[in-house]
Amino acid sequence: MIHPTLTPSTTHVVSSVSYDSETDNDAMASMMGLLDTPYVFELDVYSTRDQLPQTLQLGDFHMFENAACNFRDGTVLGKPPRIVVPAELRHFDSILLSIYLHVDYDATDPALQRSCMVQAPIFCSENMKTTHGEIQHTHPVKPHQLWVRTNTLGVDFSVRFKKRQWELSRKFRKVSGKQWPTFTIVATPAIEGILQPEQSIRTIAFQVRSKEQVNRTSAARGLSGPTATKKRRTPQSEAAMRRLQKYQSDIVQVRNEIFKLEQQNKEYETRFRFMMAIADTDHRFTQISTLMASSVAQIRAMAMQRNISRK
Repeated sequence: MIHPTLTPSTTHVVSSVSYDSETDNDAMASMMGLLDTPYVFELDVYSTRDQLPQTLQLGDFHMFENAACNFRDGTVLGKPPRIVVPAELRHFDSILLSIYLHVDYDATDPALQRSCMVQAPIFCSENMKTTHGEIQHTHPVKPHQLWVRTNTLGVDFSVRFKKRQWELSRKFRKVSGKQWPTFTIVATPAIEGILQPEQSIRTIAFQVRSKEQVNRTSAARGLSGPTATKKRRTPQSEAAMRRLQKYQSDIVQVRNEIFKLEQQNKEYETRFRFMMAIADTDHRFTQISTLMASSVAQIRAMAMQRNISRK
């Protein structure tokens, strides 16, 4: 009986197969690791945005010595806020406008992304609204972004927005850790829907306030210049600031969830009372009505105990 033996060449083939298998496993593990890492567009990172040229002009904003501001509840007088597209971007067929909260936060944290997301303002031009919808159908964008075709800009190359359809700066005080958070608008040109981020530009930072209060001081309105005192930034303080932002973001999310639950509870209680009222009208449902009333009393007692324990 002849027993099969492995020749040196056969041994080499077997070891090569084993080696390739290990390499494939390593490659697969590496690819799975990439899936665990959330994708972040380069302009979503504050340090990248902050270095962009500030050549995207603001128009019909209130310009102060140290700040620009849109007082959204003020009178329009035919001059809504706008941005002016410079000559360097006018030869592109389309432009993606993105509004950002101008603070440094961890763009890979989904909770912080949601808390720092700024809703894009609304175009004044119906033509631009239609154009945005058409492009978005084939090239979807996020709620803080708007598509613009350069052939719809008009003679002054401006994009005008409705004055009152802006999110206020004060909404982002807690998550940003700043008394007067600011925003910036980034313009990224595109060729046949393909973005060219290296050609991006942005506006100067600006605030959105409800209305101008002339009787308040410049400091109270967030328009005073920087103070001489400077805080020393260390790796420890940076890490602490990041943790603080994360905690503040979590607090905002929890408060929103509590508010939603309270609204749902009110709605359910209204429905429950309606069912009790119907049951009371017919003697055949007397037992059901009694059980429902007992359930409501128990729920209220439990709610009172929870409130007392919180205090």
